[in-house]
Amino acid sequence: MKTISKNNLFTSENPIYYQIVENIKEGILVVDKDLKLIFANKEFLKICPHRFEDIAGKSLFNIFGKKNNSFWKKIISDIEKSHNIVTEFSINLKNEVICPVRISISSITNDKGNFDGAVMLIWDISNEKKVEERIKYLGFHDIITGLYNRAYFEEELKRLDNNRHYPLSIIMGDLNGFKLINDVFGHLKGDEMLKQMADILKKSCRKSDIVARYGGDEFVIMLPKADKKVLENVTERIKKACKELNSKNSFITISIGTATKFDNDIDMDALLMEAESAMYNKKIDESREAKDLIFNYLKKNYQERRKKIKEDLNRELLIAERLGKSLSLNNKSLTELKLLIKLHDIGMVVIPEDIINKQGFLTAKEKKLIQKHAEAGYRIAESSNNMAAIADSILHHHENWDGSGYPKGLKGEEIPLLSRVAAVINAYDAMVSDRPYRKALPEQKAIKELEKSKGKQFDPYLVDCILYYLNF
Repeated sequence: MKTISKNNLFTSENPIYYQIVENIKEGILVVDKDLKLIFANKEFLKICPHRFEDIAGKSLFNIFGKKNNSFWKKIISDIEKSHNIVTEFSINLKNEVICPVRISISSITNDKGNFDGAVMLIWDISNEKKVEERIKYLGFHDIITGLYNRAYFEEELKRLDNNRHYPLSIIMGDLNGFKLINDVFGHLKGDEMLKQMADILKKSCRKSDIVARYGGDEFVIMLPKADKKVLENVTERIKKACKELNSKNSFITISIGTATKFDNDIDMDALLMEAESAMYNKKIDESREAKDLIFNYLKKNYQERRKKIKEDLNRELLIAERLGKSLSLNNKSLTELKLLIKLHDIGMVVIPEDIINKQGFLTAKEKKLIQKHAEAGYRIAESSNNMAAIADSILHHHENWDGSGYPKGLKGEEIPLLSRVAAVINAYDAMVSDRPYRKALPEQKAIKELEKSKGKQFDPYLVDCILYYLNF
């Protein structure tokens, strides 16, 4: 082969060829038969940061490090046989970062057909490898919690189903109140709960245990070499961790069922069904307690917010009782009205405080967000035995007599009576109480505002009733 050099490859006689090779998006190397570098374009010098002057004439063994010697020896052996090879390997950069690359190698032969050097195209495939790793990761992991997914768990279940791992135990767990949290707070809060539970489960288990999200709000744990005592320890750690989190103003609980396989007599599907059945039996007993925990958390949060805006609950209840009696409400309806006065805005717990306390005008988006509290309050009330009777009244307590309210745009007597009563009482109390964004109105001005809203925002008869009471 004719001696190859950068000078006779790329001279002023070959400017187009030179420009193409220098600006191509792949790294290009040319080596002689001893694998000594003759040429490297600027793209290669980006991938493997060197100055050409420092590596010219050096062997690839020196440029890429001695630990890659066996790789290059094999390449030379293969290239002499096939003349063209595409392969991958990793370059160790100066900052100790490993850069994966793909190399296409074509041999150069002399007049006798003997190996006399090679031309190499090199691609940086770091991003490609990251995508591959991400795809591989997602194939076996749940995207929200980072736990293993059901597909991976079921494969591991088959692999570990042998005498070496007996007793093999299963824990099935189901988050309590998950639908309520999604309905009230939205799916972002639901996702946060899933992550919290995933963290609790991982920390409560042994390193050898396999924790997976089985689907929806269900989790499953496989515990190799785990007898009854191990199962009890793990489940107790999970319950303890939930209690500790709930003591810090949270409301997370999980119903757990377990099953253990001691030999080959039990089918794995039957083992899973046994754990699942035990879990659902526990859930029947625990779901009401879990909902009460969530409701008490919401109620406490709401009451703290009421204190901040200085609502006079006693005044509202006094007006409610007087107004309720003047309307001849029976004891049941009067009790429900008082409960409604206490909890009509409980759905506000889902609204960020910075919006509730904002001074000045709300944007259209912020108004829409605040209006969601009526539906959130309805869902909260519907899930509570103590509040279910006033769920509809909570939903409609911001409807207006003329149909301009929300969320359904009901008008007149389509609006539940208790909703209409609560709306008038709450509006009056709001006007005569200080708010973060304004001072309380004088009572006479508040009365005039009620009179102006007769037949528009409020039931005119109820306004007359409350005004009679206030002037009494």
